[in-house]
Amino acid sequence: ERLNGIQEVSGSIPLSSTNISHSIISRPMVVQIKRSSNNLYFNFAIVIMLLLVPLGCNNPIEQSFIEDHNPTQEPDPPAEPKLQISFSNKADQTMQNVIVDNIYIGDLRSGVSSAYIKFDRFRFDSGLPDENASAEVDEVLYTNYYRGYWCGTSKYTIDSGKFVIDISIIDTMLFLSDSRTSCP
Repeated sequence: ERLNGIQEVSGSIPLSSTNISHSIISRPMVVQIKRSSNNLYFNFAIVIMLLLVPLGCNNPIEQSFIEDHNPTQEPDPPAEPKLQISFSNKADQTMQNVIVDNIYIGDLRSGVSSAYIKFDRFRFDSGLPDENASAEVDEVLYTNYYRGYWCGTSKYTIDSGKFVIDISIIDTMLFLSDSRTSCP
């Protein structure tokens, strides 16, 4: 039977032409009758274009993945730390095994400053450094563990900048001060 250029065909598909081994498929199939050879050329042209499209296009996601994972590309240099602190020995003696906020600073001769050291954060109280510190001088351990600030309780934390912290010994205690601070 023909309906608007479509012919219905019924039949069975033999087992030898399928991968199905346990049943015979029998269902109506719809076949379109081509009226001219122009349709054949048009369909052929569409198939060719569809095959060529992937060749000429770059997927931006794939391209960025390739650029990000290219082993020949040099990695970006590490960013400069946000907070860097140098420590300056203002005492008359050499300080050995200087430790500030559980970070080993090293030995500091009198009047010498350390290299700038990276910190994630550093605490202050009333403008004075508020981190634990210790150092040995002539085999005597000095700390600032029992510090008290009488100017108030203005505590704050910094996480960026470049600072120089002075370390001195007052009586039996290690004293830290920001080199820009004028507190005694």
